[in-house]
Amino acid sequence: MDIEHSFAAILDILGFSNLVKNNSDEDIGLIFDNILTNALETNLAYGHSQDRPGGGVEANLRHSKINSLSIFDTVMLWTNDDKPESFMDLFAMLGDFVQDSFLVGLPLRGAVVEGPITVKMEQRPAASIVIKMRVVGKMQVYAHELEASQSWSGCIFHPSALNHYEVMREKSKSTLPSIDNLRAHGHILNFKVPMKEGDSNYDTLNWTMNTRGNLDDTLDEGNVERPFRLWNRKPESEREAERIDKIIANTKRYINYARGRSNE
Repeated sequence: MDIEHSFAAILDILGFSNLVKNNSDEDIGLIFDNILTNALETNLAYGHSQDRPGGGVEANLRHSKINSLSIFDTVMLWTNDDKPESFMDLFAMLGDFVQDSFLVGLPLRGAVVEGPITVKMEQRPAASIVIKMRVVGKMQVYAHELEASQSWSGCIFHPSALNHYEVMREKSKSTLPSIDNLRAHGHILNFKVPMKEGDSNYDTLNWTMNTRGNLDDTLDEGNVERPFRLWNRKPESEREAERIDKIIANTKRYINYARGRSNE
């Protein structure tokens, strides 16, 4: 399937390699099959649930409007079109997912872009498992480069994504909020984002706010470190420890800024 215009997000799990190295296979399965999957699917389903065969409940993904693909340390999310409603579906789901993942000890770093994408999936009968899934587009490269250049837990928008949303919103005469409106209500924050090569101004997803409310106040200051230390993550060198401390400090600065506790 070729999609001429799609909104997409690329998110990486911070500290992934240490998490895998320092936990048993059983615990890794628990972390990714249960904890990460639950955070992702709950938000893909916008909180809708259904009875699970054999007991319990699970996310009802029939309500999902966003496509997803998870492999290794990366989660990719994308829409089937560039309608304003599709952008807002991704926007709402993304804020909740980034916050929920942070709270369970899986801080994410990501970027949102817009552009063409090709999606193909094929499962062929074989003696072994052979599943071909191809999700390819130039926007993936832009999103990955933008995501990887950041030094914090957070998510930024490529300017073209917000510009395209505004064009489509005006073209369709949509009553959905403008980007300026989202900024005015604090859902999008312009921030001097800590990058690996120096700070740069970007519009950011205010993941400290979500559709259920604001980030728990218990994550102020010292407790912001907890999500980065969970799951037996241990720096392998002094240099790595310094890098992680810097990411934590940058994330604290953003959370304080998002709550209006900074004069930046």
